[in-house]
Formats: sequence, C-alpha cells, structure tokens
Amino acid sequence: LPPLPPSFPPLSELKLPDIKQVTLGNGLKVFLAEDHELPLVRGTLIMRGGQRAAPASRIGVASMSAAVQRAGGSQVLPGDQLDEALEQIAAYIEGGAGGEAISMGFGCLREDASTVAAMFSDVITAPALPQQRIDLYKAQVQNALSHRNDNAANVPGRELAKLIYGKDSVFARNPTPEQISRLRRDNVVEFLQAWERPDSSVLGITGDFDSKEMVGIVERTLGKWRGAPGQPAAPPPAPNPSLPPY
Repeated sequence: LPPLPPSFPPLSELKLPDIKQVTLGNGLKVFLAEDHELPLVRGTLIMRGGQRAAPASRIGVASMSAAVQRAGGSQVLPGDQLDEALEQIAAYIEGGAGGEAISMGFGCLREDASTVAAMFSDVITAPALPQQRIDLYKAQVQNALSHRNDNAANVPGRELAKLIYGKDSVFARNPTPEQISRLRRDNVVEFLQAWERPDSSVLGITGDFDSKEMVGIVERTLGKWRGAPGQPAAPPPAPNPSLPPY
C-alpha cells in the first residue's frame, strides 16, 4: 500500500442548520430547518408508543397499526385514492413502528406542501383502518413468519436476544402465527387511541420553505389534532423498561 500523506487539508467549518422550535396549542412540538438547496419538503412525525408498548397478548399490534394506518388511508381519502393522489404529484406518505415509537413521514415538492400536509394530517387524525387492509397485512405477516427460518443467518440473532433478555422480554419477543391471527381491528383502534396524541409527539420538517408559512400550514392541519376521548391528562411514559441485570 502507498504511504499515508504527511499532512491533510484542514476540515471545513461545521455549520449547524438554524432550527426553529414551535409548540402548538395542542402540545405538538414542531422543529423546522430550512434548506433551500432543492425545492423539496420532508417531514417526520414521531409518536410515543411502538412495539414495546404492545401488551404481551397482542405482540405485533404496533407494527400492524402503523402499517394499516398508512395503507388504509384516511376517512377523507381511503387507501387507493390516497395512493393515486400522492402519485399524481410525486409525493409520499409512509409509516412504521419501531421499538419505542410510531413514525409517519411525508415528502413532496415545495409547491405541494400545503396539500400533502392536509393529507398527512387526515391519516393521523382520521385513519380509515379498513378491515380488508388488516386482513391483507395479517396474511403478509403470516407468510413472512412461515419463511423466517429459510435464511439460517437470521436465526442466531433472534435466539441470542432471548438468551440475553429472556424469551418474554420486550427486547426479544417476536409474534407467533397464532398471535397474529388473533389480532382484530378493535385492537388496532385501541392501540392508536392509547398512544397517538399530540402532546407526546414531535414533528420535524426540513426543506425549501419559509418557516413562518410552514408554521401556518402545520397549525391549519395538525393544529386541530386532539387526543382520543378518554385519554388521561398526561401521556403515558415511554415504553422502555429497564434492561435486566447481567
């Protein structure tokens, strides 16, 4: 190998973006970072909850809830109509569940930001959750579970987590086909109503926009978001129990 050069050029100065923070009247925290390099806008909403928040009897309900919430569309634009509307303007809305949170994101051209934000808000505040999407998701997961051992490389990591944390730990558990088959639409509704609320959520938006105008867009859309009736006054704690001692 050739020798390393005796010196290197100095690193360029690290310039952090100017991030503006706003808290809406409903408690939603919003972070805005303008970036005018490309005429694009991207946003991500993080809502406390996630796979670790699912009760032991309903393992998998968090991932199913996030998937069906997006795939089923909203009461204003059901799934297929939402997909078509987004395709027409080269935009997207996607979502999923991680260990501690459900995330939903969107992306679009600058001129479509207001339109897509309204669609995004409808998916969050008024999801359709159609039964056929739930049935389709369950069938897809059942198929994936039936093939989970096809690649032997996937097995050690899954089994090692059980040995480290215990097979019933939220850090190691995986749904079984029987558990997935027992999940119902009302389980999805209950999970979303329990965890999705503005005062325990964070929205980050970056892209080609004016921050003052973007705050107005968010106020007109997600500013109307309220927690489900019957939710406690304070949001539940993050579903991240202490790790077991080694």
